[in-house]
Amino acid sequence: MDNKKINVNYVNNFYNDDTVIYDFDNMLLGKWHSSFDSSVNGAKNFDNMIGEYLELNKGNNKKILDFGCGIGTSLFEYAEKYPQHQFVGLNVSSKQIKISNETLNNKKLKNVKFLLYDGINMPFINEYFDVIYSFEAFCHVENKTNMIKQFYNVLKNKGILLITDWNLSNIGQELYNRKNNKASQMINGVRKNLAIPSMHSLDVYQTFLEKEKFFITHLGYLDEIAKGHLDDNFSGKNGLYNYNEDVSFNNFYEMGKQLITDGLYRLKLFINFNNKVNKQMKKQLDNGYFALNNATDNGYFKIGLVRAFK
Repeated sequence: MDNKKINVNYVNNFYNDDTVIYDFDNMLLGKWHSSFDSSVNGAKNFDNMIGEYLELNKGNNKKILDFGCGIGTSLFEYAEKYPQHQFVGLNVSSKQIKISNETLNNKKLKNVKFLLYDGINMPFINEYFDVIYSFEAFCHVENKTNMIKQFYNVLKNKGILLITDWNLSNIGQELYNRKNNKASQMINGVRKNLAIPSMHSLDVYQTFLEKEKFFITHLGYLDEIAKGHLDDNFSGKNGLYNYNEDVSFNNFYEMGKQLITDGLYRLKLFINFNNKVNKQMKKQLDNGYFALNNATDNGYFKIGLVRAFK
């Protein structure tokens, strides 16, 4: 049996079970949101920031692909905010596509569609999309260089590709290459339990993209970009400005309200997780997220962002 197909089935089964912890109204789908002011508002700020990078406020009738769209949360946000564009969500999880289409029927949006695909060959003609973006999904791809070739083929000339993903930090990549016991154990614990065939540093992603003739405009880690994204000259290494927190009474009051909102939201996820996830998957997820937290605390992982033009 094809190794890629084995991995696609594994990712499909993983997300068919993991979907229970997804919330339909507020998005808390990755640790990148902790880089912002809160999990829920942070997700909105993240979507707004990425919308700027994708240049969704420019032009009309762009064709935009959400690669690994989950249950469509970000895609729905963009489709409602930018009705002048056409959006496509692509996913290997049959359950998540089903949920996305049910939500779409309720929202009655005309500029969105969702497609289930085999995880190997993208079902589009060449030079079809103006924009492709992927949030915390590219890490699940088995053959990343082949997928980047496909991104290049289906993008129009001067089309935008943006990938935001779990990446190994430089030290994480170095220790993993050296087969450091502590680092390797944590990294492999994440990969094994969270359906990730391989993880790489941003430098490796840069190599992948430049090999396929992409021109990179932004490369950096999200905690830095979140503070500096208003700087149009941001390069991933320079141009960051200091982030000053508002310490007014009103801000503390709003932060308090948000902490309550986040707490209730997390409680809802916890109840869903414990009531609806089977024991085997619960153990797998617990092990995966435990390894992820440890690896992140040790500086082996960070959320990276790379933006490139064809």
